[in-house]
Amino acid sequence: MKRILFFVSDFRIGISSLLTSQAMAFSSIGEFRFSFVGSDAEQVPGLAEKFRGYELFRIPALDEHRDVSRLLGELHRIVDEKRIEIVHVQNNWQLFLVCLLKIRYLKTYRIVYTIHGFRNNYRLKSYVARFVMGSVMLAFVDKVIAASGVVREKFSFLGPRLHILPLGVDDRFYASEHSYDENCFTIIFPAQFRHGKNHEMLIRAVSRLNEAVRDPNIKLVLPGDGPNRADCENLAESLGMKDAVLFPGLVGLDALRDMYNASSIAVVPTNNETFGHCIAEPFVMGRCVISRRVGVAVDIIEDQRNGFIFDTEDELVGILQRLYRDRGLMRRCAERAYASRQVFNWDEITRRYREIISGD
Repeated sequence: MKRILFFVSDFRIGISSLLTSQAMAFSSIGEFRFSFVGSDAEQVPGLAEKFRGYELFRIPALDEHRDVSRLLGELHRIVDEKRIEIVHVQNNWQLFLVCLLKIRYLKTYRIVYTIHGFRNNYRLKSYVARFVMGSVMLAFVDKVIAASGVVREKFSFLGPRLHILPLGVDDRFYASEHSYDENCFTIIFPAQFRHGKNHEMLIRAVSRLNEAVRDPNIKLVLPGDGPNRADCENLAESLGMKDAVLFPGLVGLDALRDMYNASSIAVVPTNNETFGHCIAEPFVMGRCVISRRVGVAVDIIEDQRNGFIFDTEDELVGILQRLYRDRGLMRRCAERAYASRQVFNWDEITRRYREIISGD
C-alpha cells in the first residue's frame, strides 16, 4: 500500500475547496493510504471538518513564505511518523519545502507536483517562471500533473514524467437533470477582475451585439471582484449598458451554480488559463461555452458542435450574433456539452489519478 502525503492548502487560501474535493475522492483508492496536510486557515469555514475520519495534519502558516525551519521540522515529523513514500504538492512553496527536506534529511520519498498556475499573463514572466519551475521539476520531481493540454504543451520538455489530469468540478455542479431555456440570452463569466481576464472585451462585445439586435433582455453577469472591477463598471455605463451588465461581486459555489442555471451562454475571453473552472463548470452544467484557446477549452470543445472557440473580439461578436438568431444551435451545443461532462467527474479523475501514481 502506497503511503502518500497530500497537501490540501494553497497560498492565501488555506485548505481549499478544490483540494478538499480531490482529497475525498482520491482517498477511496484502496491501495493508497493518504495522510493530508494543510494550514490552519480555510478557504471557507467548515472545510477542515470534512476531514473528520481522515488523517489531517494542520500546520500553522504552512503556506506563508516564512519560518522555514519550523515548517521543515513539522513536515519531517509527519514524513517519519507515517513512513511517507510519495509527497504530492500543489504550489512552488510546498515544492521548495519538500525538496529542501529531502536534501537535508536524505529522504527517499518521490515527489508529485500539480501545476495549478504560473505567471502566464506576461510573456517575459511566463518564460522565466517556466524555466525556473522546469529546472526544479527536472531535478527533483518524479511525476508532474498538468490540468490541461495547453499546460502540457508549455512544459513538454519534461518528457514522460508529465501527465495530464483535469482538476475536477465540484459535485454541486452536477445537476440531476439538464435544464436549458433557449429563449434566455444571459451570458456569464465568473472571474477575478484583473489583467489578462479581458472583461472589457466581453463588455464591448455584448454592447455591439445589443446595438445590432436591440434586445433589452440580453444580460451579461460578471461575478467576482478585483482591481479592475471599477473600470469595468465605468465602461459598461459609458456604453449605455449599466442595466444590462450585472456585477454581483464575490459569490459562493451554491450561488454561482444558480447563476449558471439562470444563464444560457458562458464566455471565457481570458488570455491564459491553466485549467479554467470558468470553462469546466458551465460545460458540466450544459451551457453553451464560448472560449478562447485557453486551459481545458482546447481539450473539450469541438468548435460549433458542443461550444465555440474564438480569438478576437470581432469573432466573439459574430458568434454571439449567430447564436442570438439560431437558438436551436445554441441549445444543441449545450446538450452535447452536457452529454460529455463525465470527463470532469470525480470517479473518472480518481481512476486516472490511480493510473498516474501507480505507474513506474
